[in-house]
Amino acid sequence: MSSKALLKAQSRQESGSGVARRLRSAGKVPGVIYGANREPQMLQLDKSELSQLFRHHTSDQVLVDVAIDDRPAVTAVLKEVQRHPYRPLFVHVDLHEVSMTEVLRATVQVTAVGTPVGVTTQGGILEQPLFEIEIECQAQALPESFPVDVSGLSIGDTLAVADLKVSDEIRILTEPEIALFHVVAPRKVAEAEEAEGAEAGTATDAQ
Repeated sequence: MSSKALLKAQSRQESGSGVARRLRSAGKVPGVIYGANREPQMLQLDKSELSQLFRHHTSDQVLVDVAIDDRPAVTAVLKEVQRHPYRPLFVHVDLHEVSMTEVLRATVQVTAVGTPVGVTTQGGILEQPLFEIEIECQAQALPESFPVDVSGLSIGDTLAVADLKVSDEIRILTEPEIALFHVVAPRKVAEAEEAEGAEAGTATDAQ
């Protein structure tokens, strides 16, 4: 289950790019909260609170408690966090209010843990073709990420979506045969071997 942090927010009435710029200049981040049982509501959040939150979470999709205008907090998922492309600024935040038993579809990061034996002792390269998978679960079971132990992989080995170990509360929607990690031989070595093979074949033909 994801840990929950508390975010304090204030409702706002004004919108538009000029308003958003003024908010960001004042250390605030424009946002919106919506859900199945509420009308969308424009908010402003504190930039420092968001920065603190992401110092402890690697994923944008975090389960949080949101207290709006000092009212009792509601549970929400940070659905989308827009960032400036090259400056350390939050541009906009979308929050989706949920109940803890509500079933959600979410995209969750997959991260490698450890170093494959195929890299440390065989000189291979670890590749990760897929960095996120789609899942379905109740909000209370939403994971922040899926750490995967890759230390046992040798050159030629692959870990696919089907190899993920998840709780019974989580249903994986991504196709099971898609590769998450594999260890490959260094390309330069492979290319050199192919070149040597081609030269040997040419020499044999000449004889």
